[in-house]
Amino acid sequence: MKSYTLTEFTFEDSYSVRPCVMTTVELVSVSVCYCCSHPLFPAVVITSEKRCGPAIVLGICKHCGYVGYMTRPTAEWIEDFYNSVWDEKHVTSVAEIQDFKPNPLVEYATEFEVPRNEAIFEVGPGYGQLLKQFREKGYTKLFGIEHSPHRADLAGRFTGATVYHGAFEATDFAKTPNFPAHFSLVIAKSVMEHMYDPNTLFRSASRIQRAGDLLLVGVPNALHEPTLTTLFFLPHLHAFTDTSLRMLASRHGYESVDVRKWGKGLHLIARKGGASRKPLPRERSDHFETFFGKWTKELGLESGLTFKRAQWH
Repeated sequence: MKSYTLTEFTFEDSYSVRPCVMTTVELVSVSVCYCCSHPLFPAVVITSEKRCGPAIVLGICKHCGYVGYMTRPTAEWIEDFYNSVWDEKHVTSVAEIQDFKPNPLVEYATEFEVPRNEAIFEVGPGYGQLLKQFREKGYTKLFGIEHSPHRADLAGRFTGATVYHGAFEATDFAKTPNFPAHFSLVIAKSVMEHMYDPNTLFRSASRIQRAGDLLLVGVPNALHEPTLTTLFFLPHLHAFTDTSLRMLASRHGYESVDVRKWGKGLHLIARKGGASRKPLPRERSDHFETFFGKWTKELGLESGLTFKRAQWH
């Protein structure tokens, strides 16, 4: 198989580059939108000057505005990446964990009247900063599941929550002693864009929720995420629009109560037990014009001139 180089860029006091050569990376193709099952349109082809490997294709769904890689590593490779390579113990102790600034997802729980004695489950809590904010607001029955083994361990110790190591779509963790019968609130902040198939989040959440329970999902806004991140940041397999989030929720029996903008992201607020009341949109060709206009401007191509541009790679 082809050998690829995954390069990590870190912006701190200095600029550092750490190449990680990945051998045996098998690529697969995706042709339909994960949110509405319409065909994806190949919008951007990413290749090297030497054309030493297959091109990476980024697609747009004209029906809902979803953006994602049509060419990607296999699900097994992504699974191993998060279990072994991702984050590689950048934080090694509870004392090193830095708190987040207050997040509106916590306020939504109060706004939508989630009782403080009800169980809350976070998908991908990282080091537990968001769970800690819930605890500080008086919520005590806190659970989560984290792909990274050392993050799961640290998050549990940092928050006092029960944090499992594994994938959300697994079922073994739900068989553990004292696992709640249901969760009034499930949260996924900055997680769904990393999941191989975003449908997994809704299917798995539905398994541990009952009708009327609340689901909060925070993801990148395809219209505001930086172009270089959309095109070149492998861990972000997907970017979403308001419409694509609503359609994704609806297909799994979640009513979209609201989709709110926050920074460069979107927050979906949904309840289990009903389809979205907002009518499904017709196909829109202007999704292409919108994204092409954004990408052209942010890449500095609006002059119409064609010339070589030096890029880190």
